Amino acid sequence: MALLYADILGMKARWRAQTGVQRAYRRLEALVAEALTTLPAGTLVGGGVQTDAVALLLEDPLDAVRVGQALFQAAFDYGNDNNRFWLRGVIMEGGHPNARLAFDRPLPGAPVSLSVRRYSTRLLNAINIEGSGYKGHRLLVESSAVPTPPVISRADGKELRLVWRLKRSLYPSPACDGFSDVLWMVPNDLRSWEPQRIKMLDRLRWSSESPEESLQAAATMLVFAEVEAMIHSLDHPRETPAWLLSKQRRH
Repeated sequence: MALLYADILGMKARWRAQTGVQRAYRRLEALVAEALTTLPAGTLVGGGVQTDAVALLLEDPLDAVRVGQALFQAAFDYGNDNNRFWLRGVIMEGGHPNARLAFDRPLPGAPVSLSVRRYSTRLLNAINIEGSGYKGHRLLVESSAVPTPPVISRADGKELRLVWRLKRSLYPSPACDGFSDVLWMVPNDLRSWEPQRIKMLDRLRWSSESPEESLQAAATMLVFAEVEAMIHSLDHPRETPAWLLSKQRRH
């Protein structure tokens, strides 16, 4: 079982500009609904969307990865030269989809009309990990949550794992110890990688006018660069970086 948590980056800037806040909330709702269509009919899902964040509980951790990939790809594809939609998220071991993530109780010592909302320990842990300081449009996953990572297979039999602890990307310690990146940007057909790379270059260029957004875009671009090295290594094993080769031997 797994908990997928993600929120929208850049909401403070939207509030400061007093524009696009409600539109961003509605966009997240639409993207989550779209991502959930990738699941088989009848798949049990718990949780929901609240303002600028989403928390979902799924029985199969691979379903959480699948929804996360679809959500992050859809948000990435939504970007254009006038507006980008960046997310940051995490997948952790979670409870059953019927479990509650928040509890409303009467506020002690206050009028009976007032209540206090408390989040579950699982959700609080996910929120703290997501806010630990890693940058970019990235979805981290706890290794213990997905013991058998999904792969993309080519016609020649070569495979690319979709969960990696990357060499150059930041994982704040100790919060992100034992976490890796879900490579949501890897297409099902690796021959379609070039259009993905060009999209990222466009978004990096478009974000240059905002130092805050540029920082997030640069961190995302770094993940793209590491993925490109992995894809390149499938056809050029002699040029495979030493750090990647050592990890391939361990798995």
